[in-house]
Amino acid sequence: MFKLFKKFKISPYAAVLISFLSVILFGAFLLAFPAAYQDNNWPSFVNALFLSTSCVCVTGLNVFPNVVNTMTVYGKIVMAVLIQIGGLGFITIFTFIFTLFNKRLAASDRYLVKEALSFKTFEGVISLVRSMILISFVIELCGVIPFLFVFVPIYGPLPGLGKAVFHSISSFNNAGFDLIGADSLEPFRNNYIIMLNTAILVILGGLGFLTIRDILKANRAKFWSIHSKVVILMTSILILFGMFFYYVLNLKNAEPLSIIQAFFLSVSSRTAGFSVYHIPNMNPFARIIVLLLMITGVGPLSTGGGLKVTTVFVILATIISFIRGRKSNAFNRSFTIKTFIQAVTLLIIVFLTLILSYSIISAIEVNNRFILAKGWTTEPILFEVVSAFSTTGLSWGITPSLSVGSKLILIFLMFFGRVGPMTIMSVVSNSMHRHQKENFKYIETDLIVG
Repeated sequence: MFKLFKKFKISPYAAVLISFLSVILFGAFLLAFPAAYQDNNWPSFVNALFLSTSCVCVTGLNVFPNVVNTMTVYGKIVMAVLIQIGGLGFITIFTFIFTLFNKRLAASDRYLVKEALSFKTFEGVISLVRSMILISFVIELCGVIPFLFVFVPIYGPLPGLGKAVFHSISSFNNAGFDLIGADSLEPFRNNYIIMLNTAILVILGGLGFLTIRDILKANRAKFWSIHSKVVILMTSILILFGMFFYYVLNLKNAEPLSIIQAFFLSVSSRTAGFSVYHIPNMNPFARIIVLLLMITGVGPLSTGGGLKVTTVFVILATIISFIRGRKSNAFNRSFTIKTFIQAVTLLIIVFLTLILSYSIISAIEVNNRFILAKGWTTEPILFEVVSAFSTTGLSWGITPSLSVGSKLILIFLMFFGRVGPMTIMSVVSNSMHRHQKENFKYIETDLIVG
């Protein structure tokens, strides 16, 4: 693979796009056969492509309302493998296998892996890849055990083991797929083993491999990197923020949330997508909180999507510092203007993409009978759009009823959110400006704003 990228002079950013796209297309091919479905009928290729994209991009949105009663054992295994590859990244897995046989990577190959992982230096990049594989395997294996105590007595030894393994993989990779039924984890909303074990796996997957490795290496918080401190701080704040508002705002509902359920939903809202509550039945303001948490997302180099908590942190820290008349800083470190510009640019691109996608799908689905029959407005479409980009998977349940055009837009959003806007921007920037070098500087000036 590395030789192929060299031969065609493919940039590291383009390599990331190609690797994800290749896995998605191959997954769609595997899921396009009747053998993947219990009715043994040929599926629509768009539906197979949608399901493959949702698995590889660890989203959880589904064109089939009920996975457990739709997919065969073959289909479920394909989904689990695609989720695992999507969570880790194909380049990461390939690099691990390549180095496992004592193969040495050339400097150019290490550069490709470094850029694919958004790692800062060459040093330790192979060690990071090995850590990512080991961490995933150990955490997912440990996650299977508590699920066995619940699933095996209910479903039997072999089916229970299969559900436990699938659910552990889906939880750690923040995929949101389950083999329970059409109502996600609602049947187990009062089972604290399922709630807490799933939440822990989701949190660990969302922290990111750099942060997990930092925690394992350093015994004291003061030795953590600035990256890990920001991710852990923001993760804690967002979980508590969501838990508080979910609990308080839904107290007067017919089925109020318990503290554990509010905690679980807060964790799941940040790209996991498991649900214990019907979204349309939630308090309207609570649904706004869900949207905000989905957009914010999780940590970089994790199994989740969204803007990433570090991006939001940099923007908030810079705004607060500007108001106080100070340079942007946190944890005795200052942030460069380049970091702030990247964060704001990313925020603007994301919101423009969401607005445009929402507008197009709203126009396409203006006469959608399923939405009109329910008496809903266009809020469900906004929810699906944000859920697709943030690779969350929480849904109003309208995805199966959408037209082909709308499904293709959601497929793009899932891919866009998982690969990352900055990666796609880098590909475009490299191709457009490869031969353009600025050997001059413009005179700086101030412009009145506000």
